[in-house]
Amino acid sequence: MIVFSSTEARVRLVEMFEHATNAGPSVLASLLNRLEFLRTYGYVERDVGRNVIEENVRLTLSHDFADLSLGFSISRRRITSDGTDAEWYDVIHGGLIYSGPGRPLDGSAPQLTVGLSNDSVEGWSVHT
Repeated sequence: MIVFSSTEARVRLVEMFEHATNAGPSVLASLLNRLEFLRTYGYVERDVGRNVIEENVRLTLSHDFADLSLGFSISRRRITSDGTDAEWYDVIHGGLIYSGPGRPLDGSAPQLTVGLSNDSVEGWSVHT
């Protein structure tokens, strides 16, 4: 399941999709692939055949200062042995960070983030 921490985060995701759609298929694919990766991050093999991703993994998107970017946290639901619900616990936090024209991942403004590659490929990357 995907939830938003604020209206700002929801608006930012809409902006990201608008930009990606206008920039072309490869940029849109980058955004979709990264969101799907994050949405299914807590999935485990023993859960095959059940709808556990939607039920037991929660991706929370939050507003980020970096242009066309979002923060995220991934939580998993702890289920007791008798199958009753338990609490959510955090698995990982990070950012879904955009890079592209005028927004390199070299530590400079406006993104203030570094990447493992100096490639100037437009799209999104996951930073933790």
